[in-house]
Amino acid sequence: MKIHAKNTLAALLLTALSCSSAWAKFELPSHVYPASQWKTAQEQAKSGKKALVFVGTDKETTCPIATAASLDIFNGLKDSSVLVYVEQSELDSLPKIASEALDSEAAGKLIPKTAVVSADLSKLILVLPDAEPAQRAEKIKAAQEEISSYLQKNN
Repeated sequence: MKIHAKNTLAALLLTALSCSSAWAKFELPSHVYPASQWKTAQEQAKSGKKALVFVGTDKETTCPIATAASLDIFNGLKDSSVLVYVEQSELDSLPKIASEALDSEAAGKLIPKTAVVSADLSKLILVLPDAEPAQRAEKIKAAQEEISSYLQKNN
């Protein structure tokens, strides 16, 4: 009986893990540009007097925490910014200010890594590393306030 229970438990655990991995992948929201279109995003940021945000993440991740964090960034900064999705392999195709910020110590080691720059690429407004789920909303709100403050002073 004990062996059967262990096998059942193991099967349930494997099923749960594979389901959470399948759920972790995500599609980019319609308001997010792929890295290959960062210049189009930049033009939209300029015309809309918004910041340009580069989010280094992986839409194919199997980590549900990274998925949730990425979507929180995409949705939390969309009002004051134009967003660009960046995979690690695309860093070299970005403007230097963004690639250096995403690759910096300040960006942290985990995804998502976020670099907020002025639409004209002259100023790094902030770098937002990944945060624990309990702190993420607070950090995104603080980032929104910093972006809004920058835009008010410079537009």
